[in-house]
Amino acid sequence: MFSPTCEVLLKIIEEGIGSIKGDADSTYEIITTFEFIFVLHLVKEIMEITDILCQALQRQSQDVCNALKLVASTKKLFQKMKDERRDGARARKEHSDHTLEHHYQVDIFYEAINCQLMELNHWFNDSSMELIQLSTTLNPKSVNEAFQSVDVCQLLEKFYPQDFSE
Repeated sequence: MFSPTCEVLLKIIEEGIGSIKGDADSTYEIITTFEFIFVLHLVKEIMEITDILCQALQRQSQDVCNALKLVASTKKLFQKMKDERRDGARARKEHSDHTLEHHYQVDIFYEAINCQLMELNHWFNDSSMELIQLSTTLNPKSVNEAFQSVDVCQLLEKFYPQDFSE
């Protein structure tokens, strides 16, 4: 998709007139910069990681336990991605100080990953994850599994203390 877009823009630059030619030229200059392509690849990686989770959460028949595992694994993938890049950046930084590299590593990459992690943590914080996990005990679909009365008690004590007495 990128190559055909560039071809069309180059054709407009070559054959276009007036402001259309100028707009095409400006657009081509921007989309062929390293920063644009870096961000494009970063967004592609992020979308690949979140795609599976998004699809799973949209299925109404989704097993809650599997959805929780997907949320946890998505968070881990983002954290791993961030940690691996940080370790590589730290190793390179020992040799020299690159402000441009700092821009791409910190200002763009870490900020994008941090935003994704913050969003996941906002929607799926520890408390809500625990509530969902404990609530699966009450799911009629899990009738074949061993009933965990301890989970029900923990659910009531932690999330509904005023609603139930001893």
